[in-house]
Amino acid sequence: MTDAARTAVGLFVLILFGLVAPALAVHVRRLHDLGQGELLYIVILALSFIPLLGLLIQLLFTVCLALAPGQPQPNRWGLPPLER
Repeated sequence: MTDAARTAVGLFVLILFGLVAPALAVHVRRLHDLGQGELLYIVILALSFIPLLGLLIQLLFTVCLALAPGQPQPNRWGLPPLER
């Protein structure tokens, strides 16, 4: 592997890890807005390792999280975000 290829792979891995942590935090925070726990996200992540079907499951889950209204009442993680 050439130096340029190693640099490209290293940069890709760095960017990938830089995007995974914030995405995970946003998904879990959104689940908390809906009154759900992290276990649901762990199950979705486990299912996302299934080739092709996993990608569809993850995409559908993300779209559903984006479109679902949050709980109007406080839950165990605090007040609804619009009331803060």
